[in-house]
This record gives sequence, C-alpha cells and structure tokens, in this order.
Amino acid sequence: DREEKHLLNYAVSRIPNKEKRRELYAKQKKLKTKLKLQKRKRNKIEAEKLGEECRKKKVIKTQDNTKEYDETVVDPDDEEIRGEEDMDEFCEVYKGEVTPRVIITSSYHPTKIMYDFILELLRVVPGSVYYK
Repeated sequence: DREEKHLLNYAVSRIPNKEKRRELYAKQKKLKTKLKLQKRKRNKIEAEKLGEECRKKKVIKTQDNTKEYDETVVDPDDEEIRGEEDMDEFCEVYKGEVTPRVIITSSYHPTKIMYDFILELLRVVPGSVYYK
C-alpha cells in the first residue's frame, strides 16, 4: 500500500530513459484503474447497505442554484417602480402604443456599398427614414 502511494505520486516525466518512463507510466495507469475499481465496488456495497437513502442524487452546483440573494436587485412587481416607469418619457414606446421613429444617417460621401446597406436597413427597421 505504501509502495502504491509512492508510485502514484512519482513524477514520471523526470525519468530520462524512455523505456523506463513508459514502464512506470503503464504501472501508474494500471494502479489508478485498479484503485478506481476498488472504490466503485466499495461505494456499491455501501449503497446496497444504506438502501434508498443513498440513491438520492447529489445536487450539482450551478450558477443558478448557488446564487445569493442581492438586496440591490429591484423587484419588477414593486409599485414604486411601476409608477416611475409610467412617468418615463418612453413608456408609450415600451408599451407598444407608439412606434419609434428611426433616422438613419451616413457620412458626406457614402459609397455605393454604403447606399446598399442603408437600403437594407430601411427595409428591415420599421418606421425608419434616411436623412442625408
């Protein structure tokens, strides 16, 4: 057991002889797979002993389930915030009551490629106007 730990912790890359290095690496890999198999068998035996208690899946840590509550985040259902949004100068635009007007401009001497691009923008953006 002590020899196995020493073998696992030994830095194989420091061995200058290629054949010896390859042999030692193969031994390390074989030992690692052996230890993994033993650990799996132990865990399986423990799971059988514990029964249903052990079968519960572990919760994987993700960004969503590890988030901490932040006091500075505004609640969207807050009445004060709704009042401020209603007084906002763009509230009609956000509610969809008014369509926004978009003005597209260019440099003094746009190229043909730029004119083609502007035409595409005029087709894509609703309510847009080109101003020279």
